[in-house]
Amino acid sequence: MARSTMHPRFTSAALLLLLVAAGGCTPEPPEETHFGPQDLGGGDQDAGTQLDLGEGQAVVLPTVDGVWFHLEELALCIDFLTINEQLSWFYYITETEQTDSGMVHETWHACQMDVTPIFGLQTVVPRRLLDSVFPVETRNGMVSGTDVGSTYVSGLLMLLWGVDFEDPLYDPFPEDGDDPRIVDTDGDGHPGATVYIGPSCEAYQIERKRTVYQGSFVAPDRIEGQVVDRIQTRSIDSSQPLCGVDYATWPNESRSSFTRVRVDGQGGSVNLDADHDGRITCEEAMPYKDVLFQRLEADHRECELPDGSQ
Repeated sequence: MARSTMHPRFTSAALLLLLVAAGGCTPEPPEETHFGPQDLGGGDQDAGTQLDLGEGQAVVLPTVDGVWFHLEELALCIDFLTINEQLSWFYYITETEQTDSGMVHETWHACQMDVTPIFGLQTVVPRRLLDSVFPVETRNGMVSGTDVGSTYVSGLLMLLWGVDFEDPLYDPFPEDGDDPRIVDTDGDGHPGATVYIGPSCEAYQIERKRTVYQGSFVAPDRIEGQVVDRIQTRSIDSSQPLCGVDYATWPNESRSSFTRVRVDGQGGSVNLDADHDGRITCEEAMPYKDVLFQRLEADHRECELPDGSQ
């Protein structure tokens, strides 16, 4: 079976198991998170009781203008020792503007990326990396309307980690670590972009991720649909010898989706502007992610080999 190109958050987690096995020990979870201290503003409150979701109260608005809380849920199958499903969730605050012709321009602020562990090892995409790439603007999205059933298609969301292209969309992807287009995106002194795998491994990788979201209004303040995603990635170096070894992966597209919820209070929608300053931040939104979104659980039975076998 041919090797596939992989997203950096999936490249090396399973291979770190070999490092642990070689030392004859069981991996322990790290005592500190690579995200650093985070005050999400939720305290000890029960988000479900403190937040009035306005369920059933939202009305249709003439445009999609405003602020939306957006969740991308991606499923990937991994073939290493056994076939496993790994899920990732990318949370955004998206500021949306609709033109008179129905075109949609958006500014994306990355809040957090979560990844299910594989073999007990957690992959972490640090805040420093997200801040080095975002915010990102997209243009030329479209909506057919705002009534329930109307279609939404985002503009092309292009993310470049660790590479600098003249033509981000079409330039060939680097074949090796000597390519002069490889840059230190997050400014940590290592080539490419650094992600953390388990308690002791740093992986230095490059990526081009091109994403379009297409879905429909299921409520006046909620859009659901599918993710059209194309990812190219390569390991450049790592802090452990085996962390950059590739293994076979493929997307589990039937399990990948997105959901976005209006969170600016317009039209009876939920209002997450806790400090009433006219802006909605990730810190204000993230405490309510489990209230506003339902996430899948990894199910290895959902993965099949590309030839249809399991």
